[in-house]
Formats: sequence, structure tokens, C-alpha cells
Amino acid sequence: MNDKISITTSFARQITSLGFEDIPEPLIQKVKACVFHVLACSFNGHHLPWSQTAINYLKTLNTKGTATSFIDGIRAPSPDVAFVNSVLAHSIIQEDQHLATGSHPGTMVIPAALAVGEETNCTGKDLVTAIVLGYELIGRIGVSVMSFEFMSKFRPSSFWGPYGACAAASRLLGLNQDQAANALGMAGNLSMGFQQCFTEGTDDFYFHNGFTSSNGVRAAMLGKMGIHASKFIIEGSAGFWNGYKRQPAADRILEGLGQSYEISSVYFKPVPSCAMVQTAVQLAHRMSKTRTINPEEINNIEIRTFQAAMNYPGVHNPGPFTNMLQAKLSLEFGVAAALTFKELNQSIYDRYNDPLVSGIAANSVMIVDENIEKTFSQTFQQGCRINVVMKDKSVISDSLDNVTPMTDEQVADNFKTQANRFLKHRQAEELTDSIYNLEKIENIREMTKLFVKK
Repeated sequence: MNDKISITTSFARQITSLGFEDIPEPLIQKVKACVFHVLACSFNGHHLPWSQTAINYLKTLNTKGTATSFIDGIRAPSPDVAFVNSVLAHSIIQEDQHLATGSHPGTMVIPAALAVGEETNCTGKDLVTAIVLGYELIGRIGVSVMSFEFMSKFRPSSFWGPYGACAAASRLLGLNQDQAANALGMAGNLSMGFQQCFTEGTDDFYFHNGFTSSNGVRAAMLGKMGIHASKFIIEGSAGFWNGYKRQPAADRILEGLGQSYEISSVYFKPVPSCAMVQTAVQLAHRMSKTRTINPEEINNIEIRTFQAAMNYPGVHNPGPFTNMLQAKLSLEFGVAAALTFKELNQSIYDRYNDPLVSGIAANSVMIVDENIEKTFSQTFQQGCRINVVMKDKSVISDSLDNVTPMTDEQVADNFKTQANRFLKHRQAEELTDSIYNLEKIENIREMTKLFVKK
């Protein structure tokens, strides 16, 4: 018998012991911003084909439950609702970003926490605590394996996500330490997702995190029922680290647990597209507003970036584009669209087959810039320089040192805009107030009933 305390047991101890009062006030506010962002992205992408597929799938299950799907208000068991709400949260690819793990915790943790929270009639404080725990496990476990080699083949979010969704669900289901450790052991068996979808532009990408969120909830439910799963699923000889190549950061996986929090490292994407193209598209949008650039007079574009962007599946793609995902991943398309449409929102990707944009993208080149690459390798700053060569041979250039994330205020304002598209104004205001006062809610159903279209 191995008497060593496993990593899952150490995490389980944190899951069962963290109190709301232990969470610093700035992180409570960060949780609220994350909830705003998940709902805003869900509302914004509700109409998209993959969102509708998930919603229709839930309807065909014809099951009964107490968890509620966003907007449509379909009542079903928590694993099924977590699946659908996660797909919605991921639908426009503008979710939150944990850069060190290349993942989007909010799309998996928050749908799981809300769905299970409804079933358990949790308080707002309970929900906040569960969400913080979910982000924590994704950040710590993800960075222990994350590398550029890993993300060239495997989908980071859906590999670490089961642990985070499971942690949040375990806390809300009231698991004890041993049950939570077993639940995490099961969650580790549910890591999944490959990057091939980015190369082909197929729909499986949108569902990865949905399965992850749902599986994390199921793992927690099984833990509560008393299953015995591997306690050494992470560090065991045939476990997670040996399967996916342990990184040096693994040595620090438990360092500062309960003293520092991974949710503080999350930022909100300004562009509804891949994390690797954020700076370039943001820069192109700025150039479209501050420079006189007639897109019909563009001859070609040189985009100088870092090596990881060049290597990430689907990012270096000058076209042609046959679907929206290809466009959202393509750095060349994003730059061409931002310069052409002078916008920085979902609408530039709704027009993924625009002939002018496609022509500009086809005449764009990506180059790894030595200085940008050096800075990225040392600090993870995602710099970019764009040189637009016009037909008259003039060159218009600009650069940006790093992506400028959305502020918490911008996130809340975007939520209000999206909520008012589906909800009556008074209902949208009540939902906004509920999120702002999340820690004061006595029963989370007071809030979840407000994100359903009446």
C-alpha cells in the first residue's frame, strides 16, 4: 500500500476546506466578471448552428431535472444542462483565457457550477467558492503538462477541464475528502479532445468543453455514490503526467495552494476568435480607425508575430475559407476582416466568405519576428507588427506589444448589451443586479430563473 498522499487527495482537501471567507475580495469580483462573460458569450452565440444543435439535442433527451439551460429554460439533469450551457459559452470563441494553460476555464467550470448549484439550492457564496476551486484545479493541473508540443496535438481546455468542473461540482454536492479524491480520479480518465478540428474547421471543437463540463459533473456524482477511482491518476506511473509528458512546473503543482489563486490570471478576450490572433486583429482594428486604409487598394500584408502563433493548428491559414471556425482561427483572415469592416465583434466572422476579405487574406504573409518571439518566450507577451502595402507601393505600419484584454467594466457592459437582446429590460437589469450581488443570494435559483427568456 502506498502511504504517500496523492495530488488528488491534496486537492480534495482544498475542495472540502476552502471557505468563502478565505477568498480575497478582488477575486470575488473576478468571479462576477467571469459569470457576466459566460452569459454574454452564450447570449451572443445562441443563434449559431452548433448552439442550436446542442439545444435540440437536449430537447430530444426528454428528461426531467432541476437545472436550467441558458435562454431557452429547458429543465434537465445537471450533466445534460452543463453540456448545453458550456457549448453556448464556447460558441463565439470569446471566452475567458488562462494563458499559461491555453484554456478557457469559464466555459467548463461555470456551467457545471450553475447546473449543480440549482440542484443543490446553493447560496451565492457557495457558487463563488465552487467556481474559484474549479479555476484553481484547471490552472494548476494544466500548467504541469502544458507545452507547445502538447497543444499542437491535444486540446488544452478539454484535457484539464474535467478536473475543474469536477472540483466545482464536488464542492456543491458536499463530497467529503475521500469522495472528492475519488471523483477527481475519475475526472482524470475523462480528459479528451484533439486539435485536428482546427485544421479542418469542423464542429467538434465547439463541443469539446461541453463534454468536459458534463463529464466533470458526472465524475463528482459518482464520487458521491462511493466509487473508488485512482488516487494517483496525475502522478502515477501510468497516469496523466507520464501519458502527456510532465513539465517542470509539475514540481510546483501544490505550491501556495490556498494562498494564491489561478482565477486571478484569467483575462477576457477582446476578439471572438482564437487566443493566438487576438493582438493582430486588435491591432488591425486600431489601424482601420486611425489610418486611412482603403481595403480595395491593399496590395498585400505582412504580419510579424511569434512562433507559437505560426505553429498553432489553423492559425496560419490564408484561405480559402469554407466555414466560420477556419476564419476565427486564421490570423490572416482576422487582420483582413478587421481592416475591411472596421469592426471588432462577431459580425466580422459572420461574413467569413466575403470575397474582398478572402482576397486580402490570400495575399497576406505571416513572419516570425525575432524580437517579438524573444519577448513572447520570456514573458508570454503576444506582440505583433503589421505592414500594409498599398497598390501605390506606400506602406502603412503599426505595432502592438500585447493584447489589451477587456476590462471588467467592458465585460459587464457587453453582458448588458447581449442580455437586452433576449430579455425584457427589467429582467436584464434584475439579472445584472443579481450577479453584482452574487454573494448575497440565499438560493441560486433566484438568479438562474432570470437568464431564461420569458
